[in-house]
Amino acid sequence: MYLDVSGHVKFWHFPSHKCLYTLNDDHAQTLSMAFAADGATFTTVGADPKLFVYDLETKRRISEHEATYVCYVC
Repeated sequence: MYLDVSGHVKFWHFPSHKCLYTLNDDHAQTLSMAFAADGATFTTVGADPKLFVYDLETKRRISEHEATYVCYVC
């Protein structure tokens, strides 16, 4: 897995050094990703307050979550 600041997530086959798939994430900058424990999904987060969940088999986004800001002292 390779992430770059332009929003690309690349899946690599390391033994052959070949890119298997490139996902164009909607983050302005994709900063991190994580696989679910069951290996069926993965998430990406970026410089924006959004978290995207993808199906690993289809590489399609299955949900999107956005952080909310609550000011208790405003």
